[in-house]
Amino acid sequence: MLVNTGFSIAVTFYSLYRIEKKLDQLNHSVMYLGKLVQGTSIN
Repeated sequence: MLVNTGFSIAVTFYSLYRIEKKLDQLNHSVMYLGKLVQGTSIN
């Protein structure tokens, strides 16, 4: 039972880690687009 629970926990943390990276990229893209639309300098 511990093996099944441990595997589920490992898959969950791995998935959350990957989603977090994608959300960071999405956030950066949205901020970039907002600056582009406003016409301000982009860093």
